[in-house]
Amino acid sequence: MSDNTNNEDRWISTADAAKILRLSHRQTNRYGEIGRLKRRRIGRKLQYKLSEVHALADELNSIERPMPMERKPPDTRLLEYLQARDEQFDTTQQQLTKTQHQIEERLERIETQLDTSQKQSRSTLVIALMLAIAAIIALSIVLVVVLVIA
Repeated sequence: MSDNTNNEDRWISTADAAKILRLSHRQTNRYGEIGRLKRRRIGRKLQYKLSEVHALADELNSIERPMPMERKPPDTRLLEYLQARDEQFDTTQQQLTKTQHQIEERLERIETQLDTSQKQSRSTLVIALMLAIAAIIALSIVLVVVLVIA
């Protein structure tokens, strides 16, 4: 009988308490924070009184509840795949940026050529108009001379 009393006065780790309660470590700590479980701190570790853990387990019907799922570290293949995808994305992004700059440069050259050709077209038009006016003046002079001689 003294062994059972001595056993119930034992202190257990958070991990052991969580297993008995079938709760996560965080939820077990919350019960300690709100005072539902007596706990003590030894260094950086928390310990819970075994008798109170069993009493709370009975109250919560923890036998009927499934164990919480443990977090597993991510699969390294998945991490490698994601890193490769990030590298591909970065490469594609760089290529797209380079292509965008090339397109912008080409558009600037085309606009410059259009401006130049429009200026040349205007110059050609002005020259043609001046020649036409000169021809009209020359014809007018010829007409005047023909009329004067006639």
